[in-house]
Amino acid sequence: MRLDDALRVLLLMREQSDARYEAACVRWLGRFVTEGKALSVEDVQEAADLVASLKSDGAAAAEELLSLCREHGLARA
Repeated sequence: MRLDDALRVLLLMREQSDARYEAACVRWLGRFVTEGKALSVEDVQEAADLVASLKSDGAAAAEELLSLCREHGLARA
C-alpha cells in the first residue's frame, strides 16, 4: 500500500475512533522516514507535527501531508 493510501486509512481510523489509531500514526510516520527520498530533519519534524495535528485538523493536515509525500516521491502526482 502506498503511503498516500495509508494516510487515507489513518483518516478513516480517526473518524471511527479506532483504538489502533495512535499506533497506526506512529507506523505511518516511520514509513515516511524510511521510504522518503532526500528527507531533511525539518521534513521529518514537519511530518511529525502534521500527523499529530490530524486529530484536531484532519483535512488540512492531511492535504499538507499529501503534498509533503508528493514532494518526496511517496504519493501519486
